[in-house]
Amino acid sequence: MKQYCRYCTYCIGETDFVNVSYCSAKEKEISSNSAKTVNHCKEFVFNEIDAFNIENGRYKPREKKDNGQLSLFEVEK
Repeated sequence: MKQYCRYCTYCIGETDFVNVSYCSAKEKEISSNSAKTVNHCKEFVFNEIDAFNIENGRYKPREKKDNGQLSLFEVEK
């Protein structure tokens, strides 16, 4: 799973009053663009609630697509 600040327990997303996100683990402000990109933070703790869409924003893992191709070592029977 790729990790994003927006799904971290320590991330406090933008609100109506504040236009910047905050990381309570590192105690610094982060831009909303960097919170929505992949990172490799050591303090990451997964939280399925999206920091930017709290009302109905839940993490939904993508389903693997079957492209219908056979692998090199797979034999069709």
